[in-house]
Amino acid sequence: MIQFVNNDTGQTVTWVIGQTFPSVNLAGNFTAVADGAEKSLIRDNFPGLPYHKGGGRVIWRGDDARFIADNVGL
Repeated sequence: MIQFVNNDTGQTVTWVIGQTFPSVNLAGNFTAVADGAEKSLIRDNFPGLPYHKGGGRVIWRGDDARFIADNVGL
């Protein structure tokens, strides 16, 4: 699962592989949190993004989070 959070507007959107990608407001203070298969999808398709190899979730903020939201659903 990936959860996108716009901390300025309070919008929270969740996406999983196979779903239609939702509309997300990318402006302002933006965060992406991923775990499971979606975390692996990001790791495998966006090797330039920071990523930890430990278990659990990964959190991206700012431009990295916006890049994920702009491209992961394509």
